[in-house]
Amino acid sequence: MKSLLARICLLLPILAASAVQAQSIISMLKATRSLDTSVEYKKQVPATALSILDDLFPHWTFQVYLRDCDDGPPLSRCNLNGDGIPDFAMDLLISSDSNERESIVALISNDASYNCLTLDTLGAVWRTHCHLEILEAGTEFDYPPFKMEGDDRLSFKTDCIVEGMCNGNSFKAFYYEGGRFRHFQDGD
Repeated sequence: MKSLLARICLLLPILAASAVQAQSIISMLKATRSLDTSVEYKKQVPATALSILDDLFPHWTFQVYLRDCDDGPPLSRCNLNGDGIPDFAMDLLISSDSNERESIVALISNDASYNCLTLDTLGAVWRTHCHLEILEAGTEFDYPPFKMEGDDRLSFKTDCIVEGMCNGNSFKAFYYEGGRFRHFQDGD
């Protein structure tokens, strides 16, 4: 019995090292997946828009959503200003120095270029707890602060960006009108 216990004690450091190596490999695979995903998303964005993002945020990538917050991608093509030229809503992870933040960003078409507007910036506490969603033009808001029922529910002529909480308890809606975003939040 002592011999078996001694053998197990000798194996424990090896097993612990293997667990650390396995965790390291898993982290590398996740990072590779997020890089691959980010490259695929970047292919969907016009070069002029990417250039604007690179100038404003030298170290940016698309947010990778947690498994329990996988309602959609961190990039959505939409029509925010009604001109028929694709606009983009993005959930970005932006790094500067040792600081990392998550930002909800909109690229609004403007002739042959884009205006980039930061709609919300999430600190470390809320990072990875939100997801990006697009409500198509004409969608009726049926939750507070909007009318819950009836014919006077609020709807918009163009698409609307929603920053939703993964647990479904809260949201912020951003509607582009008159050259700027209006902001609504449940409970307003």
